[in-house]
Amino acid sequence: MAASAGAEAQRRSSGVRYIGNKARVADAILDLAGDPGDGRFVDAFCGTGSVAAVAASRGRQPGR
Repeated sequence: MAASAGAEAQRRSSGVRYIGNKARVADAILDLAGDPGDGRFVDAFCGTGSVAAVAASRGRQPGR
C-alpha cells in the first residue's frame, strides 16, 4: 500500500535519520550533548552501545 503524499512529506521532514553503527560519529554526538553536570549519561537508543562506550571512556557514569 502506497503512503499518501502528506505522510511521505512528514516522514522526510521529521528529523535526522541515521541507520547503522554510530561509532564514527560518537565523539561528535557527545560533544553536541555537552556535559551532563553530574557525570551521568543515558544512551536511550543504544543499539550496539557505540555512543555509550565512548561516553564511558570519557568518564561518564551510566544514568539510572
